[in-house]
Amino acid sequence: MSYLPLEQYPRKWIFTHQSMPIPAEDLAQIKPMTAMRSAQFWQENISAQSPDADRFSSQDWPSKPGHWIEQVDWISEWESDEDSLPQAILTYINW
Repeated sequence: MSYLPLEQYPRKWIFTHQSMPIPAEDLAQIKPMTAMRSAQFWQENISAQSPDADRFSSQDWPSKPGHWIEQVDWISEWESDEDSLPQAILTYINW
């Protein structure tokens, strides 16, 4: 099995913390990857060389300039009291 029930996920608190309540029907849809599956996903899709985002090399896809269309300042919007995602993110994510 590639996914854990949320109840077995060691960081379940991220999704159940009272500061950001998630409806029960949405919680039922959250299926974290197992450690083995997440490591495989990371190696196949993010970086085969770097174990985490703090140690990306110039060979990893986030470091290559051709992978980015533009840079935007989304942090101030993200940290605001607005309920919606920052517009810069919504523009590029087709939900």
